[in-house]
Amino acid sequence: MENEVFEHELAAKIKRLRKEANISEEEMAEIIGYHSKVVSAIEAGQRAIGIKTLLKWAQAVGKKLTIDFV
Repeated sequence: MENEVFEHELAAKIKRLRKEANISEEEMAEIIGYHSKVVSAIEAGQRAIGIKTLLKWAQAVGKKLTIDFV
């Protein structure tokens, strides 16, 4: 259950960041090297996103990706 909550929160956050950066799904798809349908699935929490893709996403929206184990 915890994983599902985390995945949902992550999906919502990366979608919000993309929109705040005024980047369309199509533009993000080009940046990360996937089809826009994949971007949509990632943002809907229907597809996992890897660290390398998260790094590209963060760079595209002008953010720094940090990971913390607590």
